[in-house]
Amino acid sequence: MLSRRMVLEAILSYALIPGQASNSSFQLPDLKGFTEEGKATRLSFYYGKPLLIHVWAAYCPHCIADMPKLNTLEQEIALLGLYDMARKDLEESKIEIGKIKTEQKHTAPNILLPQTSLFQLSDAYKTQTKEEFYVPTYFLLERSGICVHTQNGALTKEYLKLLQRKITQLQK
Repeated sequence: MLSRRMVLEAILSYALIPGQASNSSFQLPDLKGFTEEGKATRLSFYYGKPLLIHVWAAYCPHCIADMPKLNTLEQEIALLGLYDMARKDLEESKIEIGKIKTEQKHTAPNILLPQTSLFQLSDAYKTQTKEEFYVPTYFLLERSGICVHTQNGALTKEYLKLLQRKITQLQK
């Protein structure tokens, strides 16, 4: 059953397209979550190379629709999903994410975020960008984990081109 929050976030994800981009640099919090296998992990474990982060949820149709577009970027940059567990338990989330990734032929790893980590991310985003946080949101990180670009909303053709330019600049 969908909670009121999930319904409102889904509506907002439609209403706020194409979203806002920000080029301000900031450090994301070192979020704690779980791998798709259920092992504890942290965001900082993925630092060391440029990284494109896709914050998404099963209740967000744009998040899922963006996955094939993200697949096209895998040759250019490391991808990492931050999956909103939406108050579900770990086992239920692992099953749900597995089904979606199989349907979308998406291979990028994910950190499954419990509510406390998602709130940390949301607070950091709001503090740095002065905008509301919702899914999907994208973060482009340099090797050290510093976020150099953010975008919320669906991955449009225009944003995909902008993102490819940013990735090329980041890897120079």
